[in-house]
Amino acid sequence: MLTNFSINLRTSKHLFLVNKLPLEEVRLQSLLFSRSGQITEDDIGRCLIELHQANKKIVLEWNLLLGDSEIQALEETFAALVPHLSAVRFSDPGLGLFLAERYPNIPLHFELGQRCLNVPGVLGWSKTFGDSLKRLILSNQLPISSVGEIRLGTNLEIELLGLGRIEVFYSERKLLSSHFGMRDEGWLETQAASEDRPKQVSDFFEGPNGTLMYYDRDLFILDYLDEIEKAGVDLLAMEFYQESQYQWLSELIGEQDWVSDLKKRWPKKTTKGFYKTNQTHKPFSRLTNKHLRQAKPRQLAFVMESVKDSHVVIEVTKNFVLPFDTNIVTPEGKKFSYCLRTAKRLNGMETATNLSPGFYILPWIKYAVTSSILTKA
Repeated sequence: MLTNFSINLRTSKHLFLVNKLPLEEVRLQSLLFSRSGQITEDDIGRCLIELHQANKKIVLEWNLLLGDSEIQALEETFAALVPHLSAVRFSDPGLGLFLAERYPNIPLHFELGQRCLNVPGVLGWSKTFGDSLKRLILSNQLPISSVGEIRLGTNLEIELLGLGRIEVFYSERKLLSSHFGMRDEGWLETQAASEDRPKQVSDFFEGPNGTLMYYDRDLFILDYLDEIEKAGVDLLAMEFYQESQYQWLSELIGEQDWVSDLKKRWPKKTTKGFYKTNQTHKPFSRLTNKHLRQAKPRQLAFVMESVKDSHVVIEVTKNFVLPFDTNIVTPEGKKFSYCLRTAKRLNGMETATNLSPGFYILPWIKYAVTSSILTKA
């Protein structure tokens, strides 16, 4: 059974717990280099010392999107870290080329992410960074059958995410604080859902390096350790974000049923993602509303805004003539009939008969909330 795992260290608060784990490789997530890292520049030195004392291999996670001047500004700090590192993990190809040229002796791990979801592309990238590249971190959207094909085409190490959050969106902008009208107050954490999928709640994190959104379920494929090893995977990564998760792993790992016990304790619902098959359309269908998805083929108009006791703004997508009997389908699945009699264009001009594609203002319609769909009765 596969026994090679790596664990992330996101904050120095978890350093003691990480050092207790019987795992050799640790991904250091520093505020200077990592999107989600919270280890400050002042704490990096202490983390390096204590990780070395615990005989850990330290992989620096460098996945920030940086311009040339920003990379140059970080180079002095990075050069001081190099002697303490076993490898550097990067996602920006330009950064990888820079590191391969300037630091040819430091092993590189390339995180492909959603950049490449096919075997020829992955094998092509594997030749881009010369002898410095030692490992490929593959997207969870690649099915295990494709991973097996990649194994046959390269001698590089192969890593997969085995357990942890799935990043859906990243922006360098601070979207949460700007939305709530707040000042920069360090890390902000919240949960949110779309009006279309009110029960699908995702985690949002904002820090000095931008805003991250995660899928509403965490990836969990530790159930398939034997299959993963047979496919030629060298290492599985675990991405923890709560102190209790490190504690659970410390208590359970090595026990006969540690995988199933860990899954039972895991605080969020889990998914195996595309482990068996690459059906990349499925998450997009989950991100939409089943009631609206069923009504979409018959859509004549879409509710853009609904202000109680005031008005409704609709986007008309097909021509029709007033008065018009319509069915309205809400995101919650409520369906009701309504007769459209009058509408105004956004400039305030009255429109009494023909509605062509565009935006219109209607009198307020009870229950016709934002995202509702209007279809022919």
